[in-house]
Amino acid sequence: MSSELPHDFLRASPVFGGLPPELLSMIYEAGEMLECGPGHVLFEEGSPGFDLFVVKEGVVEVVKAGEGAGVSKVVSFLTEGDTVGEMSLLTGQLRSATVRVPEHARIFRMPGHTFDGLARAHAEISLNLAKALAHRLQAVTSLHIAEASAPKHLAGDLAYFDLLEVCQALNQGRRTGLLRIRTEQADGVWLYFREGELLHARLGPLTGSDAALAIFRATLSGTFEFEAQDAADELAGEQPITDGALGLFLEAARQKDEIQEILSRLPGPEHVFSQLTQFPWREVVAGAQDDLTRWQPADEGALQLAARVWAGVAVGDSVDRIQRDNVVHELTALKVLRSLARLQAIV
Repeated sequence: MSSELPHDFLRASPVFGGLPPELLSMIYEAGEMLECGPGHVLFEEGSPGFDLFVVKEGVVEVVKAGEGAGVSKVVSFLTEGDTVGEMSLLTGQLRSATVRVPEHARIFRMPGHTFDGLARAHAEISLNLAKALAHRLQAVTSLHIAEASAPKHLAGDLAYFDLLEVCQALNQGRRTGLLRIRTEQADGVWLYFREGELLHARLGPLTGSDAALAIFRATLSGTFEFEAQDAADELAGEQPITDGALGLFLEAARQKDEIQEILSRLPGPEHVFSQLTQFPWREVVAGAQDDLTRWQPADEGALQLAARVWAGVAVGDSVDRIQRDNVVHELTALKVLRSLARLQAIV
């Protein structure tokens, strides 16, 4: 029989950790538990701040407005035990960011006036709050987002999280650890960060920058899990990525736009090619240049990929099936399909 008490999760909070059980029970009874589904917003940037929140289960994301109307980006993630909202509660200033739930989470809410009364009556709460804010102030970034100590574990479903935003948050939060991605589309998919810099990546047979670009530009389904760990010794034999995380993010975004452009020119995800004649590429074309209308194989690897795509087309695979089966070389596979579509006068 479990001896866990309903308020035990508060012990992991920097504000409530170390308090005696009877006080934790009083705090728990004075607040409420929120069951939050995908898209639930705890508070918005620029709104008045009165309540304090503690994450009991799940993940919440911290979103900061960017340059330009309607532009925003995820700058941090909070997990079990993390506290959010205390800065505005103490200073009375407007919320510095939007905090929302991308998937599902259970969040404990402490009304501001209730917290204020408890803090006045119990000096240890005020002391904990002061220590927590001191740690946050030491970690203030150029984005003016104060973070608590880095979460050691982060996990979620890619149906609710944007993988590129997760990686950007790890980069900006200077995280060290391994981000594993479990997907049926490819085996052995992971990214390794050290102090926010992306050093190693793997996607099936690809490694390094090629793997990172393929991961960032692909539309992967499945789950991800980040664990804070130093794996530098284990990966010492692999060539590290030297391109820089930001450069890879930007290049992947450019390639992803190109993928969407190609898809917009194809018949549709369920389309099956017909009226096949013969394989149009027999040899490597030296100096071949990619474009959106006429593709040529520039090396043996590209020629072999074109042959695989052709084989899929020949057995009736749809555009979507070919895209999913070639996630490692998604962009090139779609260029092959686009060229086949034009050769067959489908589009």
